[in-house]
Amino acid sequence: MAKSNADPDLQDSKTQEIREKRTQTLIGVWKSLVDTGKFDENRLRLSVPLVNETIEYYLGDYASLKRRYRIEDTRIQLHKIAGMMAGAIMRFRPIVPLVEVFETEYELVANELLAVIHGVAICGEYAARDGHLEIVDEEWFDPWLKDFLYMLHYRHYTSEALMFAFETLTWLRFRDNMRTTSE
Repeated sequence: MAKSNADPDLQDSKTQEIREKRTQTLIGVWKSLVDTGKFDENRLRLSVPLVNETIEYYLGDYASLKRRYRIEDTRIQLHKIAGMMAGAIMRFRPIVPLVEVFETEYELVANELLAVIHGVAICGEYAARDGHLEIVDEEWFDPWLKDFLYMLHYRHYTSEALMFAFETLTWLRFRDNMRTTSE
């Protein structure tokens, strides 16, 4: 694993808990995308070294956000976690192709899809035990997802912009989670 850009003050058992939680969620979303047929593990792979880089980058953003906004508690709002993790996923792109030619539209935007669905899972506080994300079946979701994937694949954005997108989603679809915090 590469050297972490995380705050040295966070290098303790709490940081390890956060690291493990973020890793478990990311891997859980990957497995969900495989289980639902969006991805084929014979064609795409989740790279462990790139997952580690993604999580370490998130920890750095997490420490910076806490310093920037003078957040004393270790917990921050879910949409902020979703935005920072989406930014980290897009930076390190932990899903790598095992093929020379993409056969589905989702193979081309695999990392983008992982970033968005992962963010939705965080904002909605979904866990592996919850199973299917019901929100993906709602009429508005597919056009919204396609627009989000387009933005992530072709346009410019920041982690802060992604936080705002996930904040809007949380206000509209997961209002009860708006005040929920995590690491």
